Amino acid sequence: MYAYDHSRVILRRIADEPNSDYINACHVDGYMEEKKYIASQGPVNPMVGDFWRMVWEQDVCIIVMVTKLVEEGKMKCLKYWGESKPIIHGPFAVTLSEENDYSCYTIRTMTVHEKDKPHIFSQRDPVSLHFLAR
Repeated sequence: MYAYDHSRVILRRIADEPNSDYINACHVDGYMEEKKYIASQGPVNPMVGDFWRMVWEQDVCIIVMVTKLVEEGKMKCLKYWGESKPIIHGPFAVTLSEENDYSCYTIRTMTVHEKDKPHIFSQRDPVSLHFLAR
C-alpha cells in the first residue's frame, strides 16, 4: 500500500537528498478535524529514522501499533522503541521510559530527542499502545 499524493505525510526535505520528504504514511481525517490522525506501516529498515522524523515533525503523542514484530515467520516491524539506554534512529535518540504489559496489549512511554541537542531543551514523550492478538 502506498500513500496517495493528496493525503500523504510530507517530511521536511533533507539537503541534497531529493526523495527525503517521502514516507509511506497518510493523513486521516477525524470526525470534526482534517488530518487528525496518521496511518503508517510499521517501520522497517531503512525507514525507521524517517518514522521518528515523522513523529517529531508531526508532533505525534500517541502511536497505536496493531501488529506483532513477527507474524507467520515474517518480520513486520522493527523494535523501534529502544530499551532503557538510548538507541539512535537517524537524527533521534529514543529511550524506553516505561513499559506496562497487559493481557492483550502493552503500553510504552518513550523519550525522543534530537541526538545532537541536549534533551532537556527539546524532547517528546510519545506513548505507544501496542495491541497483541494472543
